[in-house]
Amino acid sequence: MGIFDLFNWTGSHSNPQVRTSLTRSQLETLFQETKAEMQVRNYAIQIAINKLASALSLCKFETYKEGEVNRDVYWWKFNYEPNPNTNMHDFLYQIIYQMIWNDDGALVLQSKEGDFVVAKRFDVVESSYYPNYYQNIELYGGYNQGYAKESDVLRFQLPNKEVRKLIDDLFSTYGKFIAVSTQSYIRDRSMKLILKLGTQFDQSIQVDEETGEEFNPVDELMTHRFKNLFDDGNTITPLEEGLEFDTLAKTATPQNRTNSKEISELVDKVIDLTADAFGIPRGLLKGDVADVEAMTDNFITFAVRPLAKEIETELNRKIYGRKDVLDGTKIKVITGTIQTYNIVSFAAAADKLIAASIATPNEMREALEWERLANPLMDEIKETKNYQKLGTDKDKE
Repeated sequence: MGIFDLFNWTGSHSNPQVRTSLTRSQLETLFQETKAEMQVRNYAIQIAINKLASALSLCKFETYKEGEVNRDVYWWKFNYEPNPNTNMHDFLYQIIYQMIWNDDGALVLQSKEGDFVVAKRFDVVESSYYPNYYQNIELYGGYNQGYAKESDVLRFQLPNKEVRKLIDDLFSTYGKFIAVSTQSYIRDRSMKLILKLGTQFDQSIQVDEETGEEFNPVDELMTHRFKNLFDDGNTITPLEEGLEFDTLAKTATPQNRTNSKEISELVDKVIDLTADAFGIPRGLLKGDVADVEAMTDNFITFAVRPLAKEIETELNRKIYGRKDVLDGTKIKVITGTIQTYNIVSFAAAADKLIAASIATPNEMREALEWERLANPLMDEIKETKNYQKLGTDKDKE
């Protein structure tokens, strides 16, 4: 059943409850065109979601107890397995997807077993001085939970909640440009034929010998016999006396035709505006490789780190609380693991960090995504004589 069948609609005025001057075929075309236009917007937003979720999945969630690294159950949950059915990459994708598409953000619930699950749909009742509460909660997998308090959930929202609405408003203009250009492109390259009906061709209403139903010979030509002419491949169509085809001359010249490059430029513009809205470098969102290192630094600073901070803050205030965080028991989202490093170019910087007592050798190995060594010396802070205070060297000559 289609949308028009819900109204028992056969024409523009057949149902008095449907107030429109458009025919059914015109509205069907309108819905199809609108759907095609929206696909461009959805495509731009979807690749932005993929970039953000993929970058966040490369972050490391480090847990601490009283200032010391302590890989507890939350370290496992937020690095590997939030729940038995989802890995961390898919979990982060669901969160980013909901943060962007849902005006109220992403809602995460924790089960009695300690598993974290993203809500697919929910309604929020917000308050200024009292905790919010959530209702009509639907989880992925079809499970429904009727009610939850603010203290029982994790809620993640974009730093700028209006970003998707901004994209929608911009696309309302560029979507029209894309639709007009696409229609013009198809129209300029379509074949226009004229069918001349002579007096020898019988145009009177006829009766089908098998079904007994009346039919118009001209309609039968258009809907059945000549349909094969516009299909792919070789075709043959009988043409009796009284019928003649002629080609209508095309008015568009190669100079003023709409070309595919113009449409691609409009699509690129939508992607550029989407990238700007989310703080993603334009070239990075489109997959350009020129100056990728600088774009990646910009992407992490202005797009990923604010999202990582949003997630980190919500986890700390809801899971650990004020007292634990002040005591150094908390979780941190490390964005420095997003980028990969060439071992040769990284060697000098690593040596300097170790020599200046900023990092341990094992921490430098982790930055290269190498395994830690069990040797206790690899976890010690080193200090070279160049960084010692004057007068502390006992081995004076």
